[in-house]
Amino acid sequence: MSIHETTTIAISIHAVSKYYELVKALDEVTLTVPKGTILGLVGPNGAGKTTLMKILAGIFKPDLGSVRLFGKDLFFDYFETRKMIGYLPEKIILYPTLTGFEFLKFVSGLYNIDEQTFKERLAKYVSRMKIEPYINTFLGTMSKGMLQKVVLTGIFIREPMIYLLDEPFYGLDPEGIWILRQLLREKANEGATVIVSSHILPLVEELCDRIAIIYKGKIHAEGTVKEISNWVGESKTLEEIFLKITGNNR
Repeated sequence: MSIHETTTIAISIHAVSKYYELVKALDEVTLTVPKGTILGLVGPNGAGKTTLMKILAGIFKPDLGSVRLFGKDLFFDYFETRKMIGYLPEKIILYPTLTGFEFLKFVSGLYNIDEQTFKERLAKYVSRMKIEPYINTFLGTMSKGMLQKVVLTGIFIREPMIYLLDEPFYGLDPEGIWILRQLLREKANEGATVIVSSHILPLVEELCDRIAIIYKGKIHAEGTVKEISNWVGESKTLEEIFLKITGNNR
């Protein structure tokens, strides 16, 4: 019996295709992600990772196919499904004159988090992410890594059911990476579902329960590293598997 038959499906992607004029960015992508799973989405530049993440976040609509979150259509039930999602884009654009606290307060208001809950979660996640000294600093003066931590804190404060994180480790120092990994594992253990898109394959291999390798707009392999390795053959590490599937091995 497969993992998908014994657990609740958090994300169901069926035959999703997306075009940019004459370019087919996604080609009938089908993928299911069980509740409580951390899935690593990996692929070379231009493979379709960010397009797929933006579709899952409800930013882009697919030209063909469907996406369901816990059985609800992502776009038909948009306002309900959107509340489930915490999305970190690859490129962060924020108001530079807001302080870290003002940004987090804005996020809490946007998602109707009551004042007491906001205070409790603010204290918890600001401490966990170690951003206390920078909470009153303007976003426009923060380093890339600190800005990343503040935005991630905003997502954790919401405590969504689904985390969609596009290159979340970019700009983080080793301690920041370790903290983020611990938090994501805790969230998955609590029942949240996480998709991490990253080029840092050793981190993906250590963190994620399952891997999906996307190449030229198609999912070419999905499963645990061991399952994919057995399917590919002699490859053992995720890096070796990735290079073999994408044809970049030397």
